[in-house]
Amino acid sequence: MADYEEKPQANGTVFDNSKDRKNDRQPTHNGEIELPVDLLKELVSTHKAGETVKIRIAQWDRPQKSDPSRIHRYTRMEQSNRKVEPVVENKPDDISDEDIPF
Repeated sequence: MADYEEKPQANGTVFDNSKDRKNDRQPTHNGEIELPVDLLKELVSTHKAGETVKIRIAQWDRPQKSDPSRIHRYTRMEQSNRKVEPVVENKPDDISDEDIPF
């Protein structure tokens, strides 16, 4: 069995927007993704190394808990060009708010 390396991931939900959609310029789906600090630090580190940050996104159709007849898209996001070499743990104070590009 191959060793499994746990990667920092972000999770979120994307919903169908057809009910609230008033014209063709509005999105067909919308939602939110929460970025955990460990993933954000990894993305900033990759950017600081002069590399382009690539993000892999996967989605699964799932029924909503409040109304199983309505489907939402469970979304997972992770850095796709992540290096496999070990990362040195930094103290939380090592990356300031100024290092985060957004």
